[in-house]
Amino acid sequence: MPDPKAAALNTGLAHHQAGRFDEAERIYREILASDPDCADALHLLGLIDAVRGNHQEALRRIRQAIRLSPAMAVYHSNLGRLYRETNRLREAEAAYRDATRLDPRDADAQLGLGLVLKDRGEFDEAAACFRRAVEANPGLLLAQMQLGSAMRRIGRLDEAAACYRRALEIKPAHARAHNNLGGVLRLQGQPDEAIACCRQAVQLEPGYAVAHLNLGINLLASGDLASGWPEYEWRLRLEDAPLSPRCRPLWDGSSLAGRTIMLFPEQGVGDVFHFIRYVPILRQLGAKVLVECSPGMAPILQAADLGIDQLVLPGMEPPPFDVASPLLSLPGLLETTLENTPQDVPYLQADPALVEAWREQIEGLSGFRVGIAWQGKKQYPDDRWRSIPLAQFAPLARVENVTLISLQKGDGAEQVQSVDFPIVDWTDEMDNRCGPFMDTAAIVSQLDLVVTCDSAIAHLAGALGVPVWLALSTASDWRWFRDREDSPWYPTARLFRQQSLGDWNELFERMAAALAETTGTRILPAAPQREEPATPEESPEAKPPLNTQSWLQEGPLRLKRCRYGPMLYLAGDRYIGLSLDTYGEFSQGEMELLEQVLHPGQVVLDVGANIGTHTMFFAQTVGSTGSVYAFEPQRFLFQILCGNAALSGLTNVHARQAALGRQSGTIRVPTPDYARGGNFGGVSLESQAGEEEVPLLTIDQLNLSVCHLIKVDVEGMEGDVLAGADETLRRLRPMLYLENDREARSPALIKQVMDLDYRLYWHLPPLFRPDNFFGETKNLFPNIISANMLAIPRETSQNVPLREIQSPEDRWSTPQ
Repeated sequence: MPDPKAAALNTGLAHHQAGRFDEAERIYREILASDPDCADALHLLGLIDAVRGNHQEALRRIRQAIRLSPAMAVYHSNLGRLYRETNRLREAEAAYRDATRLDPRDADAQLGLGLVLKDRGEFDEAAACFRRAVEANPGLLLAQMQLGSAMRRIGRLDEAAACYRRALEIKPAHARAHNNLGGVLRLQGQPDEAIACCRQAVQLEPGYAVAHLNLGINLLASGDLASGWPEYEWRLRLEDAPLSPRCRPLWDGSSLAGRTIMLFPEQGVGDVFHFIRYVPILRQLGAKVLVECSPGMAPILQAADLGIDQLVLPGMEPPPFDVASPLLSLPGLLETTLENTPQDVPYLQADPALVEAWREQIEGLSGFRVGIAWQGKKQYPDDRWRSIPLAQFAPLARVENVTLISLQKGDGAEQVQSVDFPIVDWTDEMDNRCGPFMDTAAIVSQLDLVVTCDSAIAHLAGALGVPVWLALSTASDWRWFRDREDSPWYPTARLFRQQSLGDWNELFERMAAALAETTGTRILPAAPQREEPATPEESPEAKPPLNTQSWLQEGPLRLKRCRYGPMLYLAGDRYIGLSLDTYGEFSQGEMELLEQVLHPGQVVLDVGANIGTHTMFFAQTVGSTGSVYAFEPQRFLFQILCGNAALSGLTNVHARQAALGRQSGTIRVPTPDYARGGNFGGVSLESQAGEEEVPLLTIDQLNLSVCHLIKVDVEGMEGDVLAGADETLRRLRPMLYLENDREARSPALIKQVMDLDYRLYWHLPPLFRPDNFFGETKNLFPNIISANMLAIPRETSQNVPLREIQSPEDRWSTPQ
């Protein structure tokens, strides 16, 4: 006989998939009225809540379904989708990872996890997820598209193009695949094919603004300005068009005689420098010209003799105006061609007082003075193709009698400290007096040459009429056109282009030869490279021994490079200190287990952090996008913990000298003699006879919004810590890793965790590992293990190769 509940579910699902949500909801509620624990009905009803925008109720129902049927991958996948739609990316990642662990072939879950990682900018791992989604379901169009997008972002253009072509095999009339393929072909230096793809996208979807814009960019780059300007205007129809709401009504090119026009910036600073040149032409047409600008741009525009009638800063009420225009629309509205491009330079001026202020420093430099800039804004989607590692400028430094001066501010400026050729760096003194670019303009105006990537510095130098050489990739911006060594915009510019995408070496060698010719000097030979010792891979027989010597030999502390970086430790600690000193690690078996359940971007609490052996591991595993909150009540151990985090540069560690328990207040902490031998990780806080009073906190009062793992090692007070975390554990459902080596307290602790609906597993790693970091074969800890429990929320499915704890009476020493 057919199952009536299954039949009802199928009927409800048919209504659901047809969009008849009211009828589907009625059926699901009827099923739940007779069986409140029907996970399928709860899950499907939660999906209807999500469609109607009731996300909190949807989350509640789907989480309940997971508690009832934790092995259903689709439940976890849909939970991840809901979290992502509400911008709770960490929770979304955790849910999708649960789904993919349950069913690695679930293409939708892999796709969802990839989208979360892409949203966070983790394109390499996102690409791996999209690839698994495609392998599981080659016909999943969105996965193919997303894989192509990720491959483009990480620079693997051939693979990106292949993804878009496979998408077109699935759906030949897919306008976005044609458009995206065109974008990749442009970067690969195939402009005609790129234009054809964009035209196809526009033909398939005439209102597709992005495809029109990309078509315009390709046409402009090819020099077809008449066809390109109208298509370029489609940028104003993009949903995220960066345009002031006051930019209305738009000027249509009609007469400006006796009228006032307001000009608005819309993209970067370089675009303002580039297109502000049109102000004199507008004045010639009889217009009064207002310009909206940021406070930082006001000084340099005020200094320019362009005929701007008034600058309007944010927050100011502008004077009445008749029409408005974005700056980048002016070339098309004024029918700019390659022949009539306005190129009277200079049209920006440096402040004479600042020129004088910098004159002595600049004249004090010997030889041919070359200003350099190498990095644009990292936020620009295709920045990887235009910005250049500073190290690539090395051939210019070998040109005899040339002095390089840094003009780089902000992103990339730190690279000056890592190159091995001389650069004059005044950037800390620049643009601190009169606003951005004013000092830069004063310096640039006194240089012999500027060499730069495609950034605002290029436009500033060109607008000042200073000789400027641009280093351009094969995928350069449209305004530099194609196959030209000169620029119709800037008469003093010379363009050097890559011969193949990504090859800056050849370009800078060519540029250095041109610089030597310009200066009438020679290129000096490169300094001989310091010979590095052979790596183990190059010479296995000569593998150097690991340095196990301590850098501190006196006092209570030692310092060695251990498995997770340099570690300070107490020489007299008979467990942690002795293990680090001898093996370069402590209880590494615990890290190997936790490494399997932690991922980048997660949040970990380290309660009882001691000197940070686990903290260092956690911080490196969750990465810069994750966080580790470490609590250690012993002041001296806390100070060592902070030192260890600083030695490894771990800015994602948040350390606090405090104890955690069941209620807030204070607690007295013993202060042992750390210069003597002892077990300093085994200090109990249960006695109030301690000598130092420290804060006692609860995990609940931390008000965490997300937490993935709580590790607790507090010498018998683990139950108190969990009691003070009750609300957090029920709300966030993190995994737990708990020391449980006190048999008298074990039953109560196990029951406490089981009552929170967790599954528990014994984890008993030995303190000695034969493959330890230092390769030491002597076992100083025979028959000593660390007795711990791993606790996983019951609704989370996780393959755990450990012995499960069946009841509070279970003991780690019980034979299996």
